[in-house]
Amino acid sequence: MRIRFAAAALIAASTISFGCASMPDDDSGLDSFNRANRSFNFWMLDHVFEPVSRGYNFAMPKWGQARVSNLLENLQRPRDFVNSVLQFKLPRAGRHLGAFVVNSTVGIAGMFNVADHFIDVESPETTGETLGVYGIPPGPYLILPFYGETSPRGLVGAVGDAALNPLFWIPGSAGVYASAGARGLDGINLLAGRMPPPCSSDSEWDAYYQLLRDRTPYPDGKRLYFENLQLDVED
Repeated sequence: MRIRFAAAALIAASTISFGCASMPDDDSGLDSFNRANRSFNFWMLDHVFEPVSRGYNFAMPKWGQARVSNLLENLQRPRDFVNSVLQFKLPRAGRHLGAFVVNSTVGIAGMFNVADHFIDVESPETTGETLGVYGIPPGPYLILPFYGETSPRGLVGAVGDAALNPLFWIPGSAGVYASAGARGLDGINLLAGRMPPPCSSDSEWDAYYQLLRDRTPYPDGKRLYFENLQLDVED
């Protein structure tokens, strides 16, 4: 059991995500450490993950990318259910469980998000959030290589999240490999999902690469985030 939870920690640490464009003020003495890791993560994004995702985007059509995204999202439902129970949000826990059962059966292992049509599916609930509900402070702001933005509480929570993924329950080392593979696929699939189709016009690709390159605050105050490789502009 201890070995499997150590493996969960490694899987959590292999989550491909990148820190935000501007770091908050840091009085923990970790500023240089965080900036070095942020630079490394962006280098990996530019030279490893983005080229791999481009190849994946060419081989996997957008329809297939959507199916992969739905399947991987469905695998997080047990995490959402358990943490909703631990936070005493029982109606929300029931909806998470219902969505998992429906999508895993009628939705063909979660590839089709059928539950959205008749269940008011709630937002995710993570182990890190549950630890916060129980009064555990987050600790200092961290940027870790390959992992991205987190805190000590967030890192512990990520271990719990990894252990609650059904792939991790596969007996033996197969579960560890399956979980790690799913984490890597999730990051690549998410980044490819932000790319235009391979045969798109040059202007569409130019817009994508501009979004990828722009890591400084926008003039209007918006900032570009690379959380879990989702290239979202936040207000």
